[in-house]
Amino acid sequence: MVDIDYVVLGLVCFLLAGIFMILSIGRGRPQTRAQFMLGVSPESLFGLRASIMAKGRSLCSAIFFVVGTTLLLVAFLLPGEASPTKQYWGIAVLLVLAAAMLFLLDGHVRRVMRSHLRQELKAQDFAFEDHIVLTREIGELFGIEPKQGETLETYVRSVRTALGLPEVPRSGGGYGLRR
Repeated sequence: MVDIDYVVLGLVCFLLAGIFMILSIGRGRPQTRAQFMLGVSPESLFGLRASIMAKGRSLCSAIFFVVGTTLLLVAFLLPGEASPTKQYWGIAVLLVLAAAMLFLLDGHVRRVMRSHLRQELKAQDFAFEDHIVLTREIGELFGIEPKQGETLETYVRSVRTALGLPEVPRSGGGYGLRR
């Protein structure tokens, strides 16, 4: 005998795992990869964000896969009577958990992006002035909004300060200096 409640919940977990897996596929843009290979700085943080988001969704998928497998094992090891109420509540909890994971994942992606960017920009010289669109995206990620009448140099200084970088870039061609 098998506990059908746990079988249903396990299958719902597999369905959620599949949804998260589908959401994580195909997020690497060929243009971003080509820019990386050629040493040219991208003009947007979209590729980085998509990559980190895909990794997070893959992790969520793996979690639901493990939980689903565990529920199926429990269904076979602890047989019991079917209870539609238990199934409905279990499905509701799983859906709320999936929604919470999606909601929390966005904040996690922002934290990871900040960490990676701060680390890379401290290791490599980057010509903020030559890539103002990307600089503004980086500034927005770190909560720096351009002020009315602010010069480019002042804004770049604010971004550098938020990143913990020296005001004057080190000399020697680093990433972002080639176009």
